[in-house]
Amino acid sequence: MLNINLPRKNSHKLKFAYPAASITDIYKYHYQKMGKAKQGHFIYEGEIIANKHSDQSIDRSAIANGWITITPLRVDFLDGKIADLMKGKEFTI
Repeated sequence: MLNINLPRKNSHKLKFAYPAASITDIYKYHYQKMGKAKQGHFIYEGEIIANKHSDQSIDRSAIANGWITITPLRVDFLDGKIADLMKGKEFTI
């Protein structure tokens, strides 16, 4: 899975970057989830507060400097909340 971030202005510069520890490190924002046709896509509106002069290997700084960033991710497939809820239950099928 890839996390791709686009800067506000069009860019042709692309780099791989580590994710910011928290989205609130990047934006003073509110967000909305896009409609069902775009499941998993979010729009962040607000002021970018990332420091343009900080570590360029972190996505927030690279985005603030006009880079498109790509971060490779892994998915934890276990839904711990449901697994805990179903723990110990038995079924016959």
